[in-house]
Amino acid sequence: MKRILLVIVIGVVGAASATAQLGELPSGYLSYQSAEAQIAFYYPQEWFAGEQDGSPVVVSRQALTEQLNRDKPDLQPGDTVVMLGVLPTMFMAMMGIPVEDVSGLVNGMFENMIAQSGEVRNGEVETHSFGGRRVASVLFDDAEEGFSGMIAVVHEQEEVIGFGMTLGFREDLFRRRERISRIVSSMEFTGDFSQMLGQ
Repeated sequence: MKRILLVIVIGVVGAASATAQLGELPSGYLSYQSAEAQIAFYYPQEWFAGEQDGSPVVVSRQALTEQLNRDKPDLQPGDTVVMLGVLPTMFMAMMGIPVEDVSGLVNGMFENMIAQSGEVRNGEVETHSFGGRRVASVLFDDAEEGFSGMIAVVHEQEEVIGFGMTLGFREDLFRRRERISRIVSSMEFTGDFSQMLGQ
């Protein structure tokens, strides 16, 4: 699990608080703003939002937040962990990842970041639209870890890509794929782009 969570460290940007300007709150969702990662988003009201090492995280069971902070999550059937981050679009382009379309972007992120970490297989890309924003996601299985994951990406701004890295069991992630994509679609980078590049 640790090796997959390391992917998140690449994308999380530094500290500064800002005021979120999120769009309309979906029914049944709450808002969260990360003071450290400069990200605001919506999440399902029956889930729990917090931070792990400065990265925003949304979990389906409250005990998972504390377990993540101790770096010993005990994933059970029904559990979902979503870690959120942002990356400069130019960073992805420099890695040779196509950034024009979210489907190509999520496949490129999988190939460049996840597949290189070991025996990991991915499934088909699926897209969802929420309020004019397209989110692409890809499920993947990690035979070594015994659980599955999902990457979901959105163009938060022209220069900023928002992403969610999700862990859980395949059937739970498949069932919650649209809900997880909605969380990612609501992400807003609340910081200054020039500060992001300087970090």
